[in-house]
This record gives sequence, structure tokens and C-alpha cells, in this order.
Amino acid sequence: MHRAISGDLSFLILDDKGPSFIVNRYRVGTFFNGALHLHPFEAMYLFLKGKIRPENDAYSDTATLMRRLLGSGTDLDMFLVFMELKERGLRVRRDGPVLRVGSTEVVVQKESSTVDMHFLIEHSPCIVAAIDGDGDITFFSSSVEEPAGSNSFSTDAGGCTELFDGRLLCDPGSVPPWFGEPVGGLKLLNEEESAFVSGKCTKDQDLVFRDLVERGMIVKSGFKYGASFRAYRSSIEEHADYLIHMTGDRDEFYRISRAVRVAHAVRKEMLFAYVRPGKISYMKLMRLRDIGSYFSTAGP
Repeated sequence: MHRAISGDLSFLILDDKGPSFIVNRYRVGTFFNGALHLHPFEAMYLFLKGKIRPENDAYSDTATLMRRLLGSGTDLDMFLVFMELKERGLRVRRDGPVLRVGSTEVVVQKESSTVDMHFLIEHSPCIVAAIDGDGDITFFSSSVEEPAGSNSFSTDAGGCTELFDGRLLCDPGSVPPWFGEPVGGLKLLNEEESAFVSGKCTKDQDLVFRDLVERGMIVKSGFKYGASFRAYRSSIEEHADYLIHMTGDRDEFYRISRAVRVAHAVRKEMLFAYVRPGKISYMKLMRLRDIGSYFSTAGP
């Protein structure tokens, strides 16, 4: 019988198959020095497929071998995603805190966990694999977006009067036509619009509003969609292109998943705005219905 090695564990390859068959058929491992060398995930996967068995009978049952090969609950979650991708015929390898399919990174996230937004943005474009409490896996594509619109603007704070809590009442000619709500022939601005016109953008939400407007976007409240803003590339007479969700260093993944689902239902793209000192990043997340088709199109 041919042998396979994973760390200090040795396995027998079953069904009279050789290492080359395993490498080519299951797209795992490397063959050198007369043996098939496997990552622990690959060894566990082949064991569950009934293709190898440990030479040491002490590791012959699934639970014992799983405890031996998978170092923690985090590794278990990553292994479950690894198996799902392998069942799609993909060559998958672990690369530190992520999985990798070709050049594409796959970030594994539990439904109940919080997301390190800086980590996710720094690793985008990538795939996010989210595992829910039932063990089902939902895949999302993540990319850094640079939203841009075609709208110009001009403001004149001299045509405005401050009312309460910094909100402004302005002459319509002193603000863009889509700013504010009509009140007695004037425009009553909301908090973000008032901060923009007065130059007092200090809160993260004010900073994101200003950045989007300076990018040529029309920006309005996203409250009706459970978001911070909705944004239009061109005309407010059309449907909004984006929903914008403010996020901090960490966010709960169920909130992120819910926001993506809402945006998809109303045919908008979901952007997550992350404010860091001197920089605003926008991350776009989209649900992928068929991860196999995604990689066959993208070409891992």
C-alpha cells in the first residue's frame, strides 16, 4: 500500500490507489520522497471520503482524528468551509488565517461573531464564507469600492441661518437643489447637510456624507431601508444606486448579512463605510448564490 503523511501522522492510501491518483483526482497534496504529503485539512477530508486511514489505530475514529488534526473551533469552522469548496471540485489550501482558491482568499466568519472590518478591507477583494448556527454556509464577495457620481455642487453658508442643534435654514439658491426639505420658501437641512454647509463635519457620519457628496453623489437618508444613507450616482429621480451602512472597527456579522439581503431585495448595492484617521474606505458585499459558478467564471 502507498502512504500519505500529514505532520507526524502516517496514513495508508486505500483502494489500491497511488499518490498520483489522489493528487489528480482530489486536487490535494504533493508527492515527494516517495510519499504523499498532506495538509491536516486535506488528510481529514480524504479520511472522511474513505480514501485513507491512519496507520495508528488510536486515530481510527473520526472524533479522535478531528481533535488531532484540527487545532481549535476556529479550525473546525475553516475546515467545514474547506470541505464545501472541495466538494465543488476546487483546489483549496489554507494560508494562515484564510483559505485560498487560486489567487482568491476566502475569509471564514461565524454568523454569531464580530467582523474585523480593517482585516476584511485589507484582504478585499475576497470571498467571505459565513457559517450559521445550523452549519449552512453562505458566500459573499467583498471588494473595495470607489463610489463616484456626476453631480456638482456649490454652497453658501452666508445664505443660511442656524436654528437648533446646528441645523440650518437656508435660501434655496445657497445649497444644492437636493439638499433639505422645503419650509416656507426656504430649505431646512438635516444634520449631515448642515454640517457640510457650515464646514463642521466632525462625526463619522458627517465625514462620510461629505466624502460622498464631494465624489459627485446625491446622498439622502437611508432610514427606510435600515441604512445610514442611500446614494445616487446621477439623478434623484432614478432609483438609488447604493445603500450605505456606517461601521466601526468591528461589526456583528448578522447585521452585515441582513443589510446585504435588504439591499439585494430593493435592487441596490450595499456599501459599508469605514472611517479611519485620514481615510474613508467603502467595502461592497454581495451574496453569491453559486460559489462553484463564481470560480468557474472567475478562474481560480
